[in-house]
Amino acid sequence: MKKYFFSYMVTLLLCMTNTTFAQTARYVKPTSSGDGSGSSWNNASPDLQSMINASSADDEVWVSGGTYLPTHPADNLNTIDINNQKNAFVLKMDVKIYGGFAGTET
Repeated sequence: MKKYFFSYMVTLLLCMTNTTFAQTARYVKPTSSGDGSGSSWNNASPDLQSMINASSADDEVWVSGGTYLPTHPADNLNTIDINNQKNAFVLKMDVKIYGGFAGTET
């Protein structure tokens, strides 16, 4: 009986642990009247690369419809250099990017 109880408790604990690591959604719009943190559509960031950089595995970046041009050189993602020919969007492994939103979805 104790053996089964212990197995049950370990399984329950593992299930609870997995649910505590929820993904974060970050929001991107070409223009935003909020603080630019990317925490919501109202506070969306205009900088797609910054939201990718701030994301970790299993996070999501939601991008509203519009045209986005890279402003960061691919070899230095912490620097904004609008006229650099090496500018590119650099993706991160296991960060999901979804686009074409109206900017009001939940």
